[in-house]
Amino acid sequence: MYEHFNESYIESDIYPKASFLGKILDLDLVSKETQTKIIRGKLTVHGITKEIDIKTTIEYINDNYVLSGNFNVLVKDFEIKIPPILSSNIAKTISIKFRFQYQPYEE
Repeated sequence: MYEHFNESYIESDIYPKASFLGKILDLDLVSKETQTKIIRGKLTVHGITKEIDIKTTIEYINDNYVLSGNFNVLVKDFEIKIPPILSSNIAKTISIKFRFQYQPYEE
């Protein structure tokens, strides 16, 4: 099902990657406590870019920041076309889950 969705609706051969570029709002780099912050940025899926806010948990683990969370996007917002006959079998939202580990760049 995953492969069929990617080939037929996401058109991964034409749009092989999604991207997100954003900034963490009000991050306290001094605190080593777990923080919940908003990342505001632009998500590009299927060649369409939308501005979104993502609620993110930021933990400081083993001298690294770990960002995690999940969010939903609407299929129609990214002009992903699903035939009406199949629309009852395919979700109208895409759930995205992430976990990133940040390590500072050292020269």
